[in-house]
Order: sequence, then structure tokens, then C-alpha cells
Amino acid sequence: MLLPRQRQARPGLIFFLTIVLVLTCGLRADTAKSIEDLALQLAKLDQPAARLAVLPFTDQSGRITEEGSLIQERLTTVLVNQGKFQILERRMLDQLLRENARELTGLMADRPDRLGQLLGVDILVLGTTARLGQVQEINARMVRPQSGQILLAARAQILEGVAHREDPAALPPSVQIALLLDTSGSMDGLIEQARARLWKLVSELAYAEKDGKSPQIEVALFEYGNDGIAAGEGYIRMVSPFASDLDAIFAALVNLKTNGGQEYAGQAIQQALRRLQWKDERAVYRTIFIAGNEAFQQGPIDFKEAIREAQSRGIIVNTIYCGERTQGEALGWASGALAGGGAYMHIDQDRTATVEAAPQDAEIRQLTDRLHDNVLPAGPAGKSELAREKLAQKSAAGKQADIDRALFSARKASSRSWDLVSRYENGQLDLDRLKEQDLPADLRGKDSREVRKILDQRVAERKAIQDRLTALRRERQLHIQRSAPAASPALDDAMLRAIKKQATGLSFK
Repeated sequence: MLLPRQRQARPGLIFFLTIVLVLTCGLRADTAKSIEDLALQLAKLDQPAARLAVLPFTDQSGRITEEGSLIQERLTTVLVNQGKFQILERRMLDQLLRENARELTGLMADRPDRLGQLLGVDILVLGTTARLGQVQEINARMVRPQSGQILLAARAQILEGVAHREDPAALPPSVQIALLLDTSGSMDGLIEQARARLWKLVSELAYAEKDGKSPQIEVALFEYGNDGIAAGEGYIRMVSPFASDLDAIFAALVNLKTNGGQEYAGQAIQQALRRLQWKDERAVYRTIFIAGNEAFQQGPIDFKEAIREAQSRGIIVNTIYCGERTQGEALGWASGALAGGGAYMHIDQDRTATVEAAPQDAEIRQLTDRLHDNVLPAGPAGKSELAREKLAQKSAAGKQADIDRALFSARKASSRSWDLVSRYENGQLDLDRLKEQDLPADLRGKDSREVRKILDQRVAERKAIQDRLTALRRERQLHIQRSAPAASPALDDAMLRAIKKQATGLSFK
């Protein structure tokens, strides 16, 4: 069975971070799907922008179990990505649990009003788990704490229960980058550079490795300093939470508009820390890049306070001043980077964002088309995803760095959950359980031996294409380095220098 593609959060609606007792968890595919369906039922509640806390689920005796914490994490993640509620920040709940561990279960059972007041939320998500033979039943309730009224209830059943948590060392490496862009009236050039150079940045990251594994890459986007955003929100908007669908991030960048504003750098950093779902595994490179051109000290939140919070969580803060280096130093941008354990950079935000051409580009485009022909989409959802990917590559053509996007997609080709070749290559495909309606025309009517032969051929072809693209990428980089004239620093150049240095310190290559 294929997992459905996770829906991306709608921009600008979420205050969020995962609320959990455990640092990391792993769920089987069928378990994850059942809990996701449960979360989608809860998300039907018509209470947009309500403040919500997801609590760990308990067993029938009222004890908080590991399985209850794993269910809590998965529910929180899916609800966050719905973009409908304001989810209580994780660190706040963790602290509450530590300080009130003895009375927590009592509050959950008997005093939801007190618990809601303590957390400052409008709705509590509570739940229980129970074993019914080999089936585990999960019951969830959305409760208004002031009155105890149940607003919505939902149920899910899972065969054999929730899987155990995974060893963090066995998890794939990850890169999380939060990009905070000043969208005040003078920053059109910065936004244009971000639009034009996003794919170059992520394609470089896609070819990094840690312990021989390619990292999962997630990018989040905030804008700040824009008068079009309410003053009560600090003129700050979360455009997108962490997303691995970089086409969605690119689309969000295209829609950014500049508009006057007060640039509160400290508050923007604090919101990125508290509203994003930062991973805690030790294999993660986590960083914030904040770019702007006004005094770094502005706003109600002391930037030093926000950066201390980032340091306590191992998140690096890098600053990018849009203007002359010495001017940025005078305005506090260098001090912000020094405090955040990151790099201070300056760029010319008015530099024209150009797309480099190279002799290798024609072959790269041809091989990208061959990679699209190499896939075997599973069912209607797979066909839809393939069509979306082809359209995204076409829309990026020429003016928006289609080559860098193609190189990124080629590197990530083996991680497509909707492609039978990718799943077979990764050992995640059970040929005996495939349904006829999920098979593309190339595989229908064939026995498992014939199907395996076709898949083996596709995997070998894909590897040959990817190897050639890797070689072409190196040749292209050398050509551009030799032929490109010296220019003032741009956004992607500054970010890549910092990323390479910092990620190397975490054993990325």
C-alpha cells in the first residue's frame, strides 16, 4: 500500500511545534496511516486559529505509556501540517510535564479547566488506548477545558499496535533550514535572489552525505518587517513550516511581496524557534538564516534572549546583512551571528539574480526527462505526482534555474514513495501484496518474476543516469567557476559558505 502524500500546511496560520515526551519515534506504515486518518478527523473541527494542546495518550488505567507518547507525536505532526490550529510550543509543555508530573494525569482526568488555564489553550486533545486482542483501539477527544464539553471525538484501530521508537543513530541524516526574509519596502532584490537561487542552494545540499547517506532536506520560510502583517504578530508571518516539497517553498517565494514595515529580528528568530517543528536527533544540521538591512536590536524581544534559546537547543543562527559589511557590523548583525554560534555575512541585495549557462545543460535536461520516463507510478496518486513533478520542472525552466532543480530532483529520485522503482530499490516493496489497480500498464498481467526483472532493469538504468548526472554536475561547476566574472556576494553564495563549514563540523561531507 502506498502512503498518501502529506498535505502541506497553508501559509500564515500556524503557531506550532511538536508537543512530546520522547525525542524521536518510528511508526509502521499502516500505523502511521491510521493515526493520520485519526488526526484528519480531528482537524474537521470548525475552530480556526484555536489554541490547542495535544497531550500524551493514556492506557485504560490512566497511565501515560510510551505508545501514548508516540501517538501524541504523530497526531501533533499531522495537525500542525493542516495549518488550522495554533499548537502549543513543545518546550512549554515539556517543562510543564517535568514540573507537574505527579498531578498531570489527575488534571487530565478531573480538572481539564485547570489544565487549560495552566497551558493557556482553548482546546485539549485527550485520548486513551486499549488492546482488543491483536487490535489496538485509539479514542481521541477534543475538549473545551473551561466547560469540559467534548467538541469532537474520533477513533482508530491499528492491527498489532504502535511500533517501538527507533534508535536515533539509525535515522537518516537531516538538514533543517529556516529562512527568515525581511520583506519591507526596500528588499525586493533580496526576495528575487531567494527565488532565483533556492534550487542552487538545495541541489548543493542534496549532494552532501553523512555516514554514506544522503540527507533529508527541509526548508521553512518566514517573512518579517511587512506592514501587510498585523502589528500584534510583530509584522511576522510563517509562510511555510518545514517542508521537503521544495516546489511548495519556491511557489511561496514567488508570492512574497514587499511592503514597508518594522523589522524585529529578535522576535522573528524567537517565533521561528517556537513555531517550527525542529528535530532533536543528533544526525540533524539545524540552522536559521535571517536576512535584512535594519538595526538588529529593534523590536520587543531582545535578540540576545532569542539567540540564547537557540543555543540551548543546538540551533545555529546565521545573519545576512543586505548592504556594506561595516554598516551591518555597526547595526548589530555581526553581534547576532557571534552570539548565535553562526556566521555573519553581507550581500548586495540589488545584485541581479542571473542563471548561469554551461555546455553540460542540454545533456542534463535530456537525462532529467529519462529519469521521469524511468519511474513506475503506483495507482492514480502516483500518476498525479509524476504529472505534478513534470509540470514543476517545466515551470522552473530557464528563468528559474531549471538545471539546479533537475540536479536536486535527480539526487532525490530514489526517495519517491509513489514510485514502485524507488520503493523496490529501497527494499520497501512487497511484490506479493501489490494490487492490480496500483500497477502501471508496464506491469499488469505479469507474474512476480517478470515484475522483478523489469524493476531490476529500471533500478540499473536509474543508477547509470544518476551517476552521469553527478559527473555532469561536477563538470558544470568547474566550467562556471572558471568562466564566471568576479561579482559582489549574493544570497546563495553566502549561505552555502556557512552551511558547508557548519555541516562539516557535524560530519557531513
